[in-house]
Amino acid sequence: MKKIIFSLVGLTFIISLTGCGIKEEGSQIKLEKGNFSIICDSKTEDFGSIKTQNKTTYNFNKDKNLINYSIITTQNFKEKSVYEEYKKAQEETIKTNSSESILYNLKSNDSSKTLIFTMAITDINLDNVQNEEEKERMKASTILKNQTETNTCKVEGIDKSELK
Repeated sequence: MKKIIFSLVGLTFIISLTGCGIKEEGSQIKLEKGNFSIICDSKTEDFGSIKTQNKTTYNFNKDKNLINYSIITTQNFKEKSVYEEYKKAQEETIKTNSSESILYNLKSNDSSKTLIFTMAITDINLDNVQNEEEKERMKASTILKNQTETNTCKVEGIDKSELK
């Protein structure tokens, strides 16, 4: 029981850490690419009965401001009961929390006990942000700096030196 509670708390934390045009192809969420992207992979975390890794893709406009992002969390489970609890919780999240600006997707593989959970924020508009500190956090240079402290990141569509 402790493992399940710990696992659900961990899932909630992962989801909470974590848009413009949207295209859905199959069961995968596809966001508008923007002018360039920053793609960051976290280190695989091993919680004993669960291994977790996140891949976050940030898309930016020509002004180097965030327009949307997605987080893909891949989880591999050792125990079937923990896998089933997570799957049930993520399916409930999709049913109760999806909206036009926040999309969720879940791919599951019961035989390998693997879940791939995607959360996408599809509509970020800096004109609606009044706090300058928050605007600064949505700039490509700030996101890249913050993400490279703990993740491996690559920049696509622009040279990294242009983000300084």
